Order: sequence, then C-alpha cells, then structure tokens
Amino acid sequence: MKVLYVLPPDGSTLEVDESRPSIFTVAALLSRQGIEVSMLLPTGMSAPEASGIRLYRWPPVFPAEVLRQVLRETRPTAVHVENCPWVVPALRQTYQGYVLLHLQSLRPLSQDFISRRDLRLSLCLVDQVVVNSFFLKNIFIGKFYGLRLRVNVVYPGVDGAVFFPAHGDRGLMRERQKQRLLWDVEPDEKVLLLAHTPHDPKGLELLQKCPLDTELSRAKLLAVSAPLEPKIYRAADMFLYPTQDRAAAGHDCLPAMATALPVVASLRGSVPEVVGPQAGHFIRQFADAKAWANGLLALISNSMLQKTMAQAGLLRSRTFTWERTAWDFVALYSRGHLSLG
Repeated sequence: MKVLYVLPPDGSTLEVDESRPSIFTVAALLSRQGIEVSMLLPTGMSAPEASGIRLYRWPPVFPAEVLRQVLRETRPTAVHVENCPWVVPALRQTYQGYVLLHLQSLRPLSQDFISRRDLRLSLCLVDQVVVNSFFLKNIFIGKFYGLRLRVNVVYPGVDGAVFFPAHGDRGLMRERQKQRLLWDVEPDEKVLLLAHTPHDPKGLELLQKCPLDTELSRAKLLAVSAPLEPKIYRAADMFLYPTQDRAAAGHDCLPAMATALPVVASLRGSVPEVVGPQAGHFIRQFADAKAWANGLLALISNSMLQKTMAQAGLLRSRTFTWERTAWDFVALYSRGHLSLG
C-alpha cells in the first residue's frame, strides 16, 4: 500500500497546531508498519521526524503541475487530502484512484475558503469523507444528504506515553509542586485550567465574569490555549472547557482526561460524545456565568466525585489511541488498495 498525504498549500485550514498537524502522528505510525508514505506539505512547515516518509513541498503559489509531478513519482494507491477540498478537482485531473477527504472541522467548507459550486464538485469527486465525531457527521449529512453513505468517523487519539497522571511517581510529583510554586498556588487552592481558542473567545470572557463565593475563592483560574505541555496538566486539579462553539471538538479534552483531570465543559458539539457522562460535568446553560459557578461549586466541594470523574476520564482516554486512529484510516485506504488489486 502507498499513501500520499496532501496538506493545504498554505496551511490556512489546518486546525489547532498548524506547525505540527495530528496527521503527522498517523503517517509516522503507518510508515513504521511498512506502508509507503509520502507527504505534500506547505512551504515552511516543519517536517515529521519519522524516517521513511518522502517529503514534497508546495510552492508559494498553488500550481497543479506540482501535484501531477508528485503523483507520478509516488504512484499512490490512496490519496489522503487533509482539510483542503479545493485541491480535489486538480487532483482528479491526473489521478483516478482512491481519494479520501479528511475534515478536522467543517470550517474548510465555508464560503470563506471555497464557493458553493466548487465545494459540491469537490465532494462529488472524493470516494470517502472522514470527520472526527458523529456530531460533525450528522451536521455534514444535514447539509449534503446525498453523500451520507460516504461519510465516516475516525476519532483523533491522545498519546498515553506522554500524557499520564503524576500520582505515584515521586519525580513527577516534585515537578507538579514546582510548577504550582511558579503559579503562586497556596496549599489549599485548586488550580482550574481554563481552555480557550482564538476563534472562540467568548468562553474565556464568560468564566472571567463567573461569580465567586467563599468556596470558589480558593480556586485559581488559569487561562491556557492548546497545545500544552503534559506538566501543565499534571500541575492542575481540574480542566474547564467553556466553549460556546456549536461544533466544538471534544477531543480537545483528551490530554486532560489522560492526566486524570475532572472535566467541566459546555454541553456543545462533540464534547459529551468524546468525554462521556462519567468523566465530564456538562453545563447545559453554557452561556450563563451563574450556571458555571454552580457547576464548579458542586464539583469543588465534592472530593469523592472529583476522584471518580478523574478515574473515569483516565480509563476512557485509553480507548482513544493514535494506533486505533491510524488503523481506522488504513481500513479506509484498503478499499482503494483492494480495488486496484
């Protein structure tokens, strides 16, 4: 099997960490399993460290000739297009094999990136579309019902060898205490990581207005944005995800769950789907600061519930591995491999 990964020419629609997309992790895993992997990357993007991956670069201006040249050299059995549907028509002018379009979100489908007419053409030219949750799948089907049989769900993973709890490890516990000293955390204070993203600032603004009573005054809110180092999660006591985004990505909570942090999150997007009812405390009135204050108070005042949620989140996070993600993609690529065979 030979797989070519095509990333956006300018990197404009890559999600979360544009310098190192999660698809690098999948490509590296497949390369180590003997699958021939090639990648067409934006100019200036750092290359994956895994050996055995052939790297190509888009020029500053998108020319179809570069794409044709890469296809001739790699001769892939499957082409994985990452978050850039507008590349598909140019790809189909040369390549008649299996094409998979992976959408990390539905943002690349907006008219800011592609016209409605070109989008419909691009979607009709792909063999399969992959999204990262059943929530996004349902939204996609609502917009493009005729393509409902081509839509698949592949969940992103979390690296359990990187994100894991500090408890039980003296060295990590010392690191935790050192980080908390840097934050000026008192011994009886709870550290609440407040996650936010640049395109969703309303959640941060909401929590900063959260009314604090006596119990909540012993909590320290720390606003953070992904990606975070594991030691930041290990030094905290709780993870808050007050997103106001209708299509919020639940997998943003996975590193916190893997480090055994209770999750308090808005009931939005795929958050409840990924986090699960045992590991998360979901705020139904997600735009109400008082509802958040009541939810946090109920959790902070109940240490047994915190431990139960932390353990449930840790166990659930172990089902979201990058190995599982990689082999779910391989199962889809194999359809193109078998058709050629």
